[in-house]
Amino acid sequence: PQADNPSVLEEQTVNLHESGPHKNSPGRSRAVYEPLALMVQDGTKAGEVECGFAKDVSRGWMQPKGDASSRMYLLLVWQEEFSGFLAYHKFISGQILFQAQVKDAKLASRTYIIEDDETKLTSNRIFEPTQVLDPMLRMLPDQS
Repeated sequence: PQADNPSVLEEQTVNLHESGPHKNSPGRSRAVYEPLALMVQDGTKAGEVECGFAKDVSRGWMQPKGDASSRMYLLLVWQEEFSGFLAYHKFISGQILFQAQVKDAKLASRTYIIEDDETKLTSNRIFEPTQVLDPMLRMLPDQS
Protein backbone atom coordinates (compact mmCIF):
# COMPACT_ATOMS: atom_id res chain seq x y z
CA PRO A 1 0.00 0.00 0.00
CA GLN A 2 0.96 3.64 -0.40
CA ALA A 3 2.52 5.23 2.70
CA ASP A 4 0.05 8.13 2.76
CA ASN A 5 -2.99 6.10 1.61
CA PRO A 6 -2.97 2.47 2.87
CA SER A 7 -6.06 1.51 0.86
CA VAL A 8 -4.28 2.18 -2.48
CA LEU A 9 -1.70 -0.13 -4.01
CA GLU A 10 1.81 1.35 -4.33
CA GLU A 11 2.40 0.77 -8.06
CA GLN A 12 6.19 0.92 -7.61
CA THR A 13 6.09 -2.34 -5.63
CA VAL A 14 4.62 -4.32 -8.54
CA ASN A 15 7.82 -4.35 -10.64
CA LEU A 16 11.25 -5.65 -9.62
CA HIS A 17 13.57 -3.04 -8.09
CA GLU A 18 17.15 -4.02 -7.25
CA SER A 19 17.72 -0.87 -5.16
CA GLY A 20 16.11 2.34 -4.00
CA PRO A 21 13.10 3.14 -1.81
CA HIS A 22 10.99 0.34 -3.36
CA LYS A 23 13.67 -2.37 -3.38
CA ASN A 24 11.93 -5.73 -3.54
CA SER A 25 14.69 -7.95 -4.84
CA PRO A 26 15.56 -10.72 -2.38
CA GLY A 27 19.30 -10.40 -2.99
CA ARG A 28 21.27 -13.17 -1.25
CA SER A 29 18.16 -14.47 0.52
CA ARG A 30 16.76 -15.59 -2.85
CA ALA A 31 17.94 -19.13 -2.10
CA VAL A 32 15.73 -19.17 1.00
CA TYR A 33 12.56 -17.83 -0.69
CA GLU A 34 12.94 -19.52 -4.06
CA PRO A 35 11.48 -22.92 -3.06
CA LEU A 36 8.21 -21.20 -2.13
CA ALA A 37 7.96 -19.36 -5.45
CA LEU A 38 8.88 -22.42 -7.49
CA MET A 39 6.28 -24.57 -5.73
CA VAL A 40 3.46 -22.34 -6.96
CA GLN A 41 5.01 -21.45 -10.31
CA ASP A 42 5.82 -25.01 -11.36
CA GLY A 43 2.77 -26.79 -9.94
CA THR A 44 4.90 -28.82 -7.56
CA LYS A 45 3.90 -31.92 -5.62
CA ALA A 46 6.27 -31.77 -2.66
CA GLY A 47 5.78 -34.16 0.22
CA GLU A 48 2.20 -33.91 1.52
CA VAL A 49 1.34 -30.83 -0.57
CA GLU A 50 0.39 -29.93 -4.16
CA CYS A 51 0.74 -26.35 -5.38
CA GLY A 52 -0.19 -24.41 -8.47
CA PHE A 53 -1.43 -21.16 -9.97
CA ALA A 54 -5.10 -20.62 -10.88
CA LYS A 55 -4.96 -18.29 -13.88
CA ASP A 56 -8.74 -17.74 -13.86
CA VAL A 57 -8.49 -16.00 -10.46
CA SER A 58 -4.80 -14.95 -10.63
CA ARG A 59 -3.96 -16.69 -7.36
CA GLY A 60 -1.49 -19.27 -6.20
CA TRP A 61 -2.90 -22.25 -4.31
CA MET A 62 -1.86 -25.14 -2.08
CA GLN A 63 -3.74 -28.28 -1.13
CA PRO A 64 -3.05 -31.56 0.62
CA LYS A 65 -1.90 -34.03 -2.05
CA GLY A 66 -4.88 -35.44 -3.96
CA ASP A 67 -7.51 -33.37 -2.07
CA ALA A 68 -8.81 -30.58 -4.36
CA SER A 69 -11.73 -29.99 -1.98
CA SER A 70 -9.21 -28.61 0.56
CA ARG A 71 -7.60 -26.12 -1.83
CA MET A 72 -6.22 -22.97 -0.18
CA TYR A 73 -6.05 -19.79 -2.29
CA LEU A 74 -2.98 -17.91 -1.07
CA LEU A 75 -3.15 -14.33 0.11
CA LEU A 76 0.14 -14.08 1.95
CA VAL A 77 3.09 -16.36 2.68
CA TRP A 78 5.56 -15.34 5.32
CA GLN A 79 8.65 -16.92 6.66
CA GLU A 80 9.37 -17.27 10.35
CA GLU A 81 12.44 -19.50 10.47
CA PHE A 82 14.97 -20.95 8.06
CA SER A 83 18.21 -22.86 8.22
CA GLY A 84 21.51 -21.19 7.55
CA PHE A 85 22.80 -21.12 3.99
CA LEU A 86 25.49 -23.66 4.80
CA ALA A 87 23.30 -26.04 6.81
CA TYR A 88 23.32 -29.70 5.78
CA HIS A 89 19.56 -30.04 6.31
CA LYS A 90 17.75 -27.10 4.72
CA PHE A 91 14.39 -25.96 6.12
CA ILE A 92 11.96 -23.07 5.90
CA SER A 93 8.91 -22.64 8.10
CA GLY A 94 6.28 -19.98 8.41
CA GLN A 95 2.61 -19.22 7.85
CA ILE A 96 0.30 -19.09 4.86
CA LEU A 97 -2.77 -16.88 4.96
CA PHE A 98 -5.46 -18.14 2.62
CA GLN A 99 -9.11 -18.35 1.62
CA ALA A 100 -10.85 -21.71 1.08
CA GLN A 101 -13.06 -20.03 -1.53
CA VAL A 102 -11.88 -17.05 -3.56
CA LYS A 103 -14.93 -14.93 -2.63
CA ASP A 104 -15.01 -16.08 1.01
CA ALA A 105 -14.43 -13.36 3.60
CA LYS A 106 -13.25 -15.94 6.14
CA LEU A 107 -9.50 -16.30 6.24
CA ALA A 108 -7.36 -19.04 7.69
CA SER A 109 -3.70 -19.59 8.31
CA ARG A 110 -1.64 -22.74 8.45
CA THR A 111 1.94 -23.34 9.37
CA TYR A 112 4.05 -24.73 6.55
CA ILE A 113 7.39 -26.49 6.85
CA ILE A 114 9.66 -27.26 3.92
CA GLU A 115 12.47 -29.54 4.99
CA ASP A 116 14.87 -31.10 2.49
CA ASP A 117 12.34 -30.56 -0.34
CA GLU A 118 9.44 -32.14 1.58
CA THR A 119 6.49 -29.85 2.40
CA LYS A 120 4.09 -30.29 5.33
CA LEU A 121 1.11 -28.26 6.55
CA THR A 122 -0.45 -28.05 10.02
CA SER A 123 -4.17 -27.83 10.80
CA ASN A 124 -6.27 -24.71 10.05
CA ARG A 125 -6.87 -21.66 12.19
CA ILE A 126 -9.91 -19.73 10.95
CA PHE A 127 -10.37 -16.03 11.70
CA GLU A 128 -12.18 -12.99 10.34
CA PRO A 129 -10.46 -10.20 8.38
CA THR A 130 -9.15 -7.34 10.47
CA GLN A 131 -8.64 -3.68 9.67
CA VAL A 132 -5.08 -4.53 8.70
CA LEU A 133 -6.17 -7.14 6.16
CA ASP A 134 -9.23 -5.35 4.74
CA PRO A 135 -7.19 -2.96 2.50
CA MET A 136 -5.20 -5.91 1.15
CA LEU A 137 -8.38 -7.83 0.32
CA ARG A 138 -9.82 -4.81 -1.51
CA MET A 139 -6.71 -4.70 -3.74
CA LEU A 140 -7.27 -8.24 -5.05
CA PRO A 141 -8.81 -8.59 -8.52
CA ASP A 142 -12.62 -8.63 -8.49
CA GLN A 143 -13.80 -12.23 -8.75
CA SER A 144 -17.46 -11.52 -9.56
